Amino acid sequence: MANRSYGQYCGLALALDRIGDRWTLLIVRELLPGPARFGELHEALPGIATNLLTRRLRDLEEAGLLERKTLPSPANVPVYELSALGQGLGPVVREISLWGVRFMDDAEFERPANPRSMVMGMSVMASTVSIDGLNARLHLLLDGYDISTVMDGQQADFSLGVPPEPDAKIETDYEPLIAMLKGRATPDEMIAEGTVVITGDQDAAMSFFELFRRVRESMAAVPA
Repeated sequence: MANRSYGQYCGLALALDRIGDRWTLLIVRELLPGPARFGELHEALPGIATNLLTRRLRDLEEAGLLERKTLPSPANVPVYELSALGQGLGPVVREISLWGVRFMDDAEFERPANPRSMVMGMSVMASTVSIDGLNARLHLLLDGYDISTVMDGQQADFSLGVPPEPDAKIETDYEPLIAMLKGRATPDEMIAEGTVVITGDQDAAMSFFELFRRVRESMAAVPA
């Protein structure tokens, strides 16, 4: 990567020597929730050529930001996983994402790239608001993908998968969720329309919607 170095004794320049190329931070975003196969990364990043993805992954590996591993049996498949150094980019990615939130209302597209990016997006947005009074362990089935949502009154954690012993299950798709986040529909309207289906503890499930009501108000207050 030295041939693309800015050649400056500066923390920002040295960081950009390693992560400043197009697609690199989006690859990091995809790997922050956990390891992924090459095919999963390629599917999650529409528009990137396979040879360019291969090059970016090689660059990240050479920079010590990710590692290639093989999942144990019965999977036995090769995956890419962030190293401890790469995981240190989590706060960086979140801060850049928060800065980018102000441009979301004007975006011509609304559908998130994939469930991993949705997990990251929800984590970033939830970090901007108080979780006080919200306590729930929820199974979010979003567009057919399982996402664990755990709120303990202090923070909200999102991850791929199903939480143990969830209080409730919320089934919906991207479009109703984005409509709710943008204030175009209320949870009651979506439940009545059948675009949101709740099973289990209704009050616990409504904690999820209360969280993103707070997020919506917080986003509305962000200066453009």
